[in-house]
Amino acid sequence: MVLRPSYGAYNGEHATDELTLAEELFERIPCGSVIIADRFFGCSRFADVSKRAGHEVVTRVKEINAKKFIGTPVSASGELAVEWKSRTGEYSATGRFIWHTVTRKGFRPSKLVLFTTSPLPRKEIVELYGLRWNVELDLRDIKSTLDMDMLYNKTPSMNEKEIVLGITAYNLIRHLVVAAAKSLKVAPREISFSRVLKRIHAVGTAAFNSSVPITSNSGFTIHSDLRGLLLPKRRKPKPAEPRKVWQKG
Repeated sequence: MVLRPSYGAYNGEHATDELTLAEELFERIPCGSVIIADRFFGCSRFADVSKRAGHEVVTRVKEINAKKFIGTPVSASGELAVEWKSRTGEYSATGRFIWHTVTRKGFRPSKLVLFTTSPLPRKEIVELYGLRWNVELDLRDIKSTLDMDMLYNKTPSMNEKEIVLGITAYNLIRHLVVAAAKSLKVAPREISFSRVLKRIHAVGTAAFNSSVPITSNSGFTIHSDLRGLLLPKRRKPKPAEPRKVWQKG
């Protein structure tokens, strides 16, 4: 599910930044949550503010920022307890730098450098950060599947309405994904988001265009043939797609 998002002006006198918007979210997140973030948020300010709000953080860090603490690691994985202070001394976070080399069959070894304020063991921290890929898939569903990658309204108020309604629609679809997963006794991630959306369109079109009320006995309901909503089982891994570049300006 998606929280009510924070958003602001990109340009102009009221322009804001992602760190400031992220700090607004801390008040909406349940206390004691673990926040997983990418390298953009790998700074002492983000870790400090999240800890003050009662949250733990696991964030990737640029190697150049971690180098002054851990140098060049001589082992494939390890950790080091530090107190990370900002240059101005305004922000300070006590935690651990964790480095780990991820090896997967068919892929080059990938080096991870993480900072965390969580007391969880190193192995669990690395596995936890690996779940962040699910966020990328969810962003794809919001931007591509729901066509929210570009907003074409001419006023901030209309953009705000489109964002809120788009996120509401996303959460409603996710609710149906969970309902279908429970019926099929599978994990929600095994249900296709786009297939559920197509099912909603089909049922909605039939409901508005038909004079006959749709019931559970009509043979065409949102819960009919739920196995058609499952993601396909691939015999071979899906080939990697080039990273999508979103338009600017």
